[in-house]
Amino acid sequence: RRFLESGAYRPLAEALSRALGDRVTRVLDAGCGEGYYTEHISRTVTPHGGAVYAFDISKDALKATAGRKCATLFVAGAYKMPVLDASVDVATLLFSPFCREELLRVLRKEGVFFVAYPGERHLFGLKQAVYDTPYLNRPEPTEIEGFALLEKRDVSFEITLSSSEAIGDLFKMTPYYYKTGERDQAKLASLSSLTTEIAFHLCA
Repeated sequence: RRFLESGAYRPLAEALSRALGDRVTRVLDAGCGEGYYTEHISRTVTPHGGAVYAFDISKDALKATAGRKCATLFVAGAYKMPVLDASVDVATLLFSPFCREELLRVLRKEGVFFVAYPGERHLFGLKQAVYDTPYLNRPEPTEIEGFALLEKRDVSFEITLSSSEAIGDLFKMTPYYYKTGERDQAKLASLSSLTTEIAFHLCA
């Protein structure tokens, strides 16, 4: 939450808001976490009469989201959503578990599903600081059975983190934190500044 509130990923949240536009919709944020993106969604759709519903499996995450007063919240998992069939206009999935069957069930026939994927060079500067041989991310497939790709927006920018705390916050948000040995983690812990690429693909 501290990292997201720093504004480091704000361009992604703003890209999502632009993609949503001025639709009057019933939005479901699937796996909302602590509500950073949920709040941006709410600011976009509620002025036009839209409503936002959000869930997460973590009660602690939902408590953080509740403080934002931006959505109707409930505790649930992505694989069994307590949501009526064909009751959602838009679903958003930002770095949360994906269940194709459930999304197809809850979305109305002409509904839209937004998902964010890491780009090829996402966090490459972070990888360079940690690993002896950093690697590019594999492209994520954009074809999903039952869905038609409407658009793909590339969101790429660069960030500079100027404290070891901020660097650690970013690192702990990633799967690399759990896959990296103590020696390589120590490299990152010794840094007081880090510049890295940020790259996402936002698909609808």
